[in-house]
Amino acid sequence: MAWRKTANQLVVIFFVVGTQRCGSSGLGGGSSALNPSVAITSVSANPNNVLSAVVGVSVRDADKVRISYQPMGGSTHSSTPDTALTGPATPSLPVLGLRPDTNYSFWATAVTTSGVSVDSAQVSFRTGSLPSYLPVFTAVTAGNPQPGYTMVAWNPTPFREMNAAVIVDQSGEIAWYKEFVGYLALDWQRQPDGSYTAAVDQSVPWVPDMYRQFDKLGNQLKTWSPLDNCAADDHELRLLPNGDAVYFCVNARIMDLTDLGGLPASTVLGNILIRKDSSDQVIFQWDTFDHLSIFDDLDPSIDPTTGHVDWTHGNAIDIASDGNYLLSFRNLSQVVKVDSHTGAVLWKLGGRDGDFTFVDPLGGFSLQHAIRELPNGNVTLFDDGTVHQPSQSRAVEYQLDIAGGTARLVWQYNATPTIYTFVMGFAQRLSNGNTLVAYGLVPTVREVNAAGDLQWAVQSFDNSGFVYRAFRIPSLY
Repeated sequence: MAWRKTANQLVVIFFVVGTQRCGSSGLGGGSSALNPSVAITSVSANPNNVLSAVVGVSVRDADKVRISYQPMGGSTHSSTPDTALTGPATPSLPVLGLRPDTNYSFWATAVTTSGVSVDSAQVSFRTGSLPSYLPVFTAVTAGNPQPGYTMVAWNPTPFREMNAAVIVDQSGEIAWYKEFVGYLALDWQRQPDGSYTAAVDQSVPWVPDMYRQFDKLGNQLKTWSPLDNCAADDHELRLLPNGDAVYFCVNARIMDLTDLGGLPASTVLGNILIRKDSSDQVIFQWDTFDHLSIFDDLDPSIDPTTGHVDWTHGNAIDIASDGNYLLSFRNLSQVVKVDSHTGAVLWKLGGRDGDFTFVDPLGGFSLQHAIRELPNGNVTLFDDGTVHQPSQSRAVEYQLDIAGGTARLVWQYNATPTIYTFVMGFAQRLSNGNTLVAYGLVPTVREVNAAGDLQWAVQSFDNSGFVYRAFRIPSLY
């Protein structure tokens, strides 16, 4: 059977190869009475991207099944994770991370708990061409990077009608993407349940719209919207293991800022932290206007005289080990810890009215992004570094002495030569001790070890666009 779509789109050929492959473990084992069987019944192109497919299988007398795939003429193959089965089953299995414009052989393997395995006949599948507007990346491996894939929230400048959120492998090749026609994708990350979320903004004009949540094939699962009296914010959404979502929205008040040299009727933008359960019910909200003061904490580099003041600019959220919230407010140059039950401010790190003295050659951070708590209690963030002399951006780690009121710099990565980005950026501590650093307006992502030595890097081929954030994930599955 064969079918085709129009030129430059997916071409699929589905046929059964006349021989069947058997697993190396044979048909012996503890479940000798069982005679597992497996067949591929369909191969469907994924309508969300050409680098994946959905394989239908029919399985009998087996406990799990997986799909293996190999480029035709290739010498090695890859496999999906095993999928557990109960009784006769006809699951549809995603195959992810394929190459574009490539002919593949697919086969399914059914396995029993006693180790009996059997392979299906092979079928062939051809992937389609990547959309021409997707960015091209170049990668360099210079050491021992953390294995996996990198989610890159890359966006073009100037903005355009066709955009996509992408995931690249360690060679810099795009392995997964989700198209957004007429929209940009800012906060783009993998959540604990394995789903993806993206802050989706209208690209012209650039206006935050909502958060969208997707499965591994790019199918939309749900949306997360702001409050009725609060505009969408595109900086960060965190899903919790119980299905709750925590994110910001943006609210505004008219305020007299003459004490700051501003106008008597200035529009001041703040943030509301929202926590919703899986049924979209608000179970917690925390308004910066009720707990912070523009007269005490606005960073001196932010101009209060314009009549329209972006006061707090919340840009990152973390849930600390004690369940409370760590909130990064860029335009305060401050991280605030908030009690998740009472809303009380527990402490402030940085800023004009902070509770800590910095032990840091640069005196602390400036207009930061990306607050994260580490398992040892330290915190990492991306210091955009606007007020440093000279301006310089870096990834930093601080050890906090709450009782003593000190924040001690225990690690930093400050690139040589210096890299500076006025906005955006991210720092992610990886499980092998390396740190992934994204540089915002400078469209490059670097992975460095504890000594600051480069292990891996990726950037857009022509150094265009910007990278709001980047995250390393272990697998596409």
